[in-house]
Amino acid sequence: SADVGSAVVAVDDGVVESIYTADVLSGTEIILSHANGLKTVYRFVTHADGLKAGDKVSKGQTIATVAEANGSEYKDGAHLHFEVLKDGKTVDPVTYLSLEEK
Repeated sequence: SADVGSAVVAVDDGVVESIYTADVLSGTEIILSHANGLKTVYRFVTHADGLKAGDKVSKGQTIATVAEANGSEYKDGAHLHFEVLKDGKTVDPVTYLSLEEK
């Protein structure tokens, strides 16, 4: 849960793999590629001005702001949908983030 307009930051250094805006059910989705086969997914966001696929990002860099949830998760209200993928499979983010980072 987060207020609309809250900053969304990259959890680690990486490269913007994609910014997908065409699916009304999923809202805007940003995927970052990181080292060791890791990717992070940020959904229901408004991407930062000028951010585009291929950009390098640093841990803590603002990549988006939280947007109103729509489509498949609109009943949940404004929030950041966050996922971690390892070699293409969804994994528990706790494996890679400490409590201080959550």
